[in-house]
Amino acid sequence: MTTLYGIKNCDTMKKAWTWLDSKKVAYQFHDYKKAGIDKPTLEGWVKNVADPVSSTLLASYQSDAALAQTYVAFAGSADLSTQGSYVRIDGPR
Repeated sequence: MTTLYGIKNCDTMKKAWTWLDSKKVAYQFHDYKKAGIDKPTLEGWVKNVADPVSSTLLASYQSDAALAQTYVAFAGSADLSTQGSYVRIDGPR
């Protein structure tokens, strides 16, 4: 099942739900405002980027304060192996 990561009131999320519902795609929603993001998930996404970029990105997001300011939008497979998978990480950097 696809997990859609975002913020409930985001217009882009609303468009994504509408599209997924119209195509009858099963999904679950992870709301960052309520559930936050954990370090292992964030590390997994960032490690899909080649070094030295991934090391620099991870260093920017390691502290609890930095994670509290981090928002991630994601759609597709969790390991980004499915064509069309997407992740966007916005935070203190």
